Amino acid sequence: MKSSFLFLSILMVCGLVQGYVVMFEDLPLTQQYIIGNSFSSDGVEITCTTYDPGATAFAIVQADGDAGGTGNEIWLNNISLDFAFPIDPLYGLSLQYGEYGGDVIFEINGDLHGAAGFSALHGTMVGGVMVTVVDIGDKGAIFATGPISSFSIGGNELAIDNIIACIPEPATLALLGLGALVLLRRKK
Repeated sequence: MKSSFLFLSILMVCGLVQGYVVMFEDLPLTQQYIIGNSFSSDGVEITCTTYDPGATAFAIVQADGDAGGTGNEIWLNNISLDFAFPIDPLYGLSLQYGEYGGDVIFEINGDLHGAAGFSALHGTMVGGVMVTVVDIGDKGAIFATGPISSFSIGGNELAIDNIIACIPEPATLALLGLGALVLLRRKK
């Protein structure tokens, strides 16, 4: 319930701006991707890259709700996904996630950060972009605010969904940041 409210709040703010919403609904369930595969979802090109060399690596489309959304999501197992949005730069990005084991990586503008969980990235700058994490147990949401030219995410036993990339004017960007702060305050 909380994660659905979180997604709707993000979508309402980004509904005020231009952008992309990648929900993976256009991908067939159980479709599997391996390192080197590229595919497109919701108009965004996505490439599978190495996360843990030598490990069995794949991404699979599922509808288990592990990321806290509804419908399709992507389950990552020892793999990273590089997102090539058609607009460069973006000025904000958010996503829902579910982490169930192992490390995660988060890369913006070529600046790679690895952690035992996304909550460790809360309040950090990654590639010159402020990262805010709202952690709700195994699930949560990430907000990245600032100019984004490249974005990658990876992990093992990690589900992601509802990636929203915004191209707002400065006033709307401020609203996005304010929305993240309000959600953080509600969490406490």
